[in-house]
Amino acid sequence: MGMKGVFIDHTWDWKGICREVETLRTRITSQMVIWEKPQDDWIKINTDGSSNNRVDTAGIDGVVRNRNGEIIMAFAKSLQFCTNNSAEVEAADFAIQWCLLNNMDKIILELDSMFVVNLLKRNSFGSLEPI
Repeated sequence: MGMKGVFIDHTWDWKGICREVETLRTRITSQMVIWEKPQDDWIKINTDGSSNNRVDTAGIDGVVRNRNGEIIMAFAKSLQFCTNNSAEVEAADFAIQWCLLNNMDKIILELDSMFVVNLLKRNSFGSLEPI
């Protein structure tokens, strides 16, 4: 079985390793997604979070809609700088808390961070540890 990936010669100097890492790029794939109506009496939350380490900014946004696609609430908020994953969690938490405060508990949450989705599904941090 062949291994795929990049092997870095650990005898390089630190600056050489950093230069090599900076040339690596994430393979980006996309998939068309169409918003689907929730069942009766349910609401759907779509959220997003992002950060930009070049200018130390982060933000969240989202929308809460009913079965007919009508907007119940929309939000956008700046955050102190944090990671993309932290911003994704903040966005989901903000929307869920708003819904619960407004007596809406039949919630479908959609977000685009597979890392955060898996984290929420497991309801744990698995083998992750704070740094």
